Amino acid sequence: MRILLFALFLAFFSLKMHAQLNSETLLKSKVVTQLGDTLLLADTLKAFENNIVLVDYWANWCGPCWREMPYSEKLKLALKTEKVVFLYLSTDLEHQQWKNALKKLNGDGIHFRLIPEFKPAIQSAYAIHGIPFYQILGKRMELLKNNANWPGSGKLEQEIRNNL
Repeated sequence: MRILLFALFLAFFSLKMHAQLNSETLLKSKVVTQLGDTLLLADTLKAFENNIVLVDYWANWCGPCWREMPYSEKLKLALKTEKVVFLYLSTDLEHQQWKNALKKLNGDGIHFRLIPEFKPAIQSAYAIHGIPFYQILGKRMELLKNNANWPGSGKLEQEIRNNL
């Protein structure tokens, strides 16, 4: 019985450590603002500590990403009284294409474009094989849920609420 409990403890501890390591990969990434400034994502996210952060990976050319955006807006309305931040990380290569896409969105949220050199590390760390892709970060910026449900699934709101 002790061996089983110890094994369960080790499994739980290794999962926690894996989540923290994955969170670190994201936080060490560099992003570009709409004005073209380069920032370390961790520095930007410090302002959102004590909030749940929904990370949405998308691109201007991604049809499913565009189809999920209205659901994301509805989700923002449903959670407007909660401490939830919507962070949009574009995987677009071209800055101007991304900026043009932002004009079409007419939504709020925090938008950055990932610097292309950081994409492979993020894709590998989080097993991202396509977009849109969603993650939920906790109040200390730890990774709570990798590959969260899409907003249009009707399940993402509860996933977020479970972590408030």
